[in-house]
Amino acid sequence: FAGDLIVPGKCLRLTSLILNFWNNQITGEHLGHFGEGIGQCSRLASLDLNLGKNQIISEVLGQFGQGIGKCSNLTSLDLNFGRNQITSEYLRQFGERIGQCSRLARLNLNFEGNEIKDPRALAQCLEWTKPFFDLDVSNNPITTVAANFLRDLLPEAKVPDAFDEQLPQLPAHGELASQPGGKGHSSDASSSWLRGHSASLASGDRPPADRASSG
Repeated sequence: FAGDLIVPGKCLRLTSLILNFWNNQITGEHLGHFGEGIGQCSRLASLDLNLGKNQIISEVLGQFGQGIGKCSNLTSLDLNFGRNQITSEYLRQFGERIGQCSRLARLNLNFEGNEIKDPRALAQCLEWTKPFFDLDVSNNPITTVAANFLRDLLPEAKVPDAFDEQLPQLPAHGELASQPGGKGHSSDASSSWLRGHSASLASGDRPPADRASSG
């Protein structure tokens, strides 16, 4: 991995860096070291890293963010972590550490297509960047509470439809016959009623409601 490209004692005069590692097999083993190396570039003002479609997990984000947070002159930060294996864990540490870049005037974080259920801590840590914060957490299994929170805090954020682990609503009473197995009513009972109803019609013995309406 390219973590050895940026090491202490090298590239210290770097002011702008764009690297594209899309669609590799980066697991994060060296991502922390890579972040530390970037942290040595004290003059860095603009950083654009595409780490999408790899195998990065949450545990390395804190160490990586710590290195980025040392870039005190950073004004523009674009990080693409889309389509990795990142969960909600360690997002707070990541947010707190990159939030130390107090001169930021542009922040773009892409976590599209991961396994994040609750990114609220990340958004809270970076709330001060709200005027220029572009967050993408689409295609994640985000809960209703977290989704609503993000929409209130960051109206421009890309948030998916909420994912609920709650049971679905029961169908209306009139829909039960067309939905066998509806909760609270046995599908066997519904089928039995339908069979009895059909048999009555076949024998000419119509139910009371039918007889009343036919008179």
